[in-house]
Amino acid sequence: MAPFLEAAARAGKVSHSGLVRVYDAALEPGPRRSADVAFLIREWVEGEPLDEHLLRVGELAAPDAADVLRQVADALTAAHAGGLAHGRLHPGNVLVTAAGRVRLTDAAVAAAVHGAPIPEQLDALAVQADTRDAGAVLYALLTRHWPGGSTPQPAGRLLVSPRAHGRALAPHQVRAGVPR
Repeated sequence: MAPFLEAAARAGKVSHSGLVRVYDAALEPGPRRSADVAFLIREWVEGEPLDEHLLRVGELAAPDAADVLRQVADALTAAHAGGLAHGRLHPGNVLVTAAGRVRLTDAAVAAAVHGAPIPEQLDALAVQADTRDAGAVLYALLTRHWPGGSTPQPAGRLLVSPRAHGRALAPHQVRAGVPR
């Protein structure tokens, strides 16, 4: 559980309006010698995960998708500037508020819980992985599909994109009207 606690502590040091704040995390001994219990206290955000949002409202027009992607990129840029990679960006931890604002949750913490090592310092590979996953978010915004195989992150409730020759189809091949 040490990586979880370290990830939570590092995430708590980064502040940005697009990142859900981590306030505290701890590891408590389990009752009667059972496994320890880890907990995380974070900011409450009134919103819905991106996959649920897209299933409810449908895919977005290109300008609206670009605005959401800009918000995701701004939050990731702030995390990276603070030395933190998200590490597990997917539709379930991109929250959309009623006002259309985007908040990223679980920065570094979800990756640690799923066994990803937390590097001492942010490296180019971690930034590339976050950038790849942000591109997958854009794909989802435009098509309501997750480009499985293009990213190891889970699709949530979204369908995995159709594939040809081992690759996800281009967004304009999945949904008519998406600009190239």
